[in-house]
Amino acid sequence: MIGIIRIMLVLGILVNLCLLQYGFSQECNVSIRRDLYFSSMTEMAGEKAFPEVVILENEEISVWSVPNRGRLIFDVIRKETGHSQLVANRTPLPLRFRGLYTFEFGGIYTTFPWHKRDNVPLPLEMEVVEDKTCVLRMWSTDPGTNITLIAELLLQAGPEIKLTLQLKNSRPVEQNINFGLVLLARPGASMSQDTELFIPVESIIVGESEGRWMGEIGSKIPWPAPWYKWGNFVKAGSFYIDIKAMQSPFIAIHNPVANETLRLSWSLECPWTTCEIFSWGQAYGGVMGAYEGFRVELKADNLTIPSMGEQVLEVQVIAEKGRM
Repeated sequence: MIGIIRIMLVLGILVNLCLLQYGFSQECNVSIRRDLYFSSMTEMAGEKAFPEVVILENEEISVWSVPNRGRLIFDVIRKETGHSQLVANRTPLPLRFRGLYTFEFGGIYTTFPWHKRDNVPLPLEMEVVEDKTCVLRMWSTDPGTNITLIAELLLQAGPEIKLTLQLKNSRPVEQNINFGLVLLARPGASMSQDTELFIPVESIIVGESEGRWMGEIGSKIPWPAPWYKWGNFVKAGSFYIDIKAMQSPFIAIHNPVANETLRLSWSLECPWTTCEIFSWGQAYGGVMGAYEGFRVELKADNLTIPSMGEQVLEVQVIAEKGRM
């Protein structure tokens, strides 16, 4: 895999491309289900009680997408074990997260465009791309900025998934936004006490934690910290990683009981700035709507979208057998 960055001028439109290169080859199938009930997340017109669930699958994994709930990926299932690799809940209870209520369906989604009143991602339109193999295209436009997110989900060979995120600015002025990609990781279908975080960095920055059990907010501590294992994540808490300080651009979560690993990777040339990792920890059962697992948010703060142009970012998600 080779990371590259390109800037192109096409028909007078400035395009910033931050891409990863991949190899492809393996038979893939696409199907759509309309028989699964999902609870409502907004009062917006067009939300369906039985939304389209698009399933892309190859010999190793099955990838479920629910665009009508803003989920680029709702779940990833390894066929060898039948294990889900993400938090995935079709009927979540209301969850108070950082002072605001939301419905956390889980999966993978972006924080832009965002439904501010209901504190959830906007529903996405979708189409299966007929001229490509196993590609699902989804899109939504932010009403405040007229910036459109176009996401392409591509199932690659083996356990690899590629997400391409294109942000198109239709206005004749440069715009800056805060953009994030959220992944709710729970490899092996459930967390074990020894489920562990692999992060190639020497130190992390402590964020908010219940009763400040992780330390003072903003303090820098060596990594790995004691809570790199799920069993030591006693209560709700978060920490941050400076992307520029990373030795390699990935984060992985390994469940040794299931012997399965979920990995998120990207190119260091991409304009990601920080990564926040949050968990409700062992106390999740006492919080309505909470879940076991790690919430990983890759952030591009103050991201510039050129006038009448676009930014393109890519990430790769791998659900595989083994430790790393």
